[in-house]
Amino acid sequence: MKKEDEKLKNLFFSTEQTETNKPRVDCPAPEELARFFDPEVSLDLKENIVDHLIRCPACQQEFELLRLAENLVTEIDAQLLKPKKSCWQKLRSLFPSAPFLKQAGITLAAIMVIFSLFYFLNLNGRKSQQVERNSREANDLMMSEEISQTPLVEISLKWQPVQEALFYQVEVFNHNMYLVWQSSPVTDTLIRLPKEISDNLKTNSHFFWQILIYCPGERIIESPVRKVKLGHQ
Repeated sequence: MKKEDEKLKNLFFSTEQTETNKPRVDCPAPEELARFFDPEVSLDLKENIVDHLIRCPACQQEFELLRLAENLVTEIDAQLLKPKKSCWQKLRSLFPSAPFLKQAGITLAAIMVIFSLFYFLNLNGRKSQQVERNSREANDLMMSEEISQTPLVEISLKWQPVQEALFYQVEVFNHNMYLVWQSSPVTDTLIRLPKEISDNLKTNSHFFWQILIYCPGERIIESPVRKVKLGHQ
């Protein structure tokens, strides 16, 4: 299996993605992501795209849509280019321009796929912008950690209360930004990580965490993602 294919397999099947609407910051355009499927593109460019996808959940959504669209177009081509069956041969005698109709059908199907793809990309883009606006509302949120190294590693996370919050959820990510733990909804502003999570995190030099703030009107505000360095490294 090629190196970039192995990375993609690990990216889409190794962990559960629980948050889908992440902000896009300094991300490549969808057209750049689509170059991954161009057989003439260099391996270095493909590896750069894969490396970016590992760090960017928003681009993972767009890349998955592009991948599905590529597979769909390939499947349509395969179906339309199959050898003609006997019933189709009879129809060809009635329609001398069958090759033209076949090409027109392929073109129309491709246009529909592209239109649908960019519709969903645009929809996801609007959602990402909404998440970014919500994130800005929490930029001034004070977040801190208490880490005890002896005798056992204990990690506590705390933050200042938000007046309009109904409840909070805490998400913890490992050093590769994979989600490793999510709390149940809480109203307190202090939470202690389970022992097995703390033990897992301590094997690396740092981890990340974030707060989801649930407000009236089904509004969710995301805090900034906070990086925490572990002092024993």
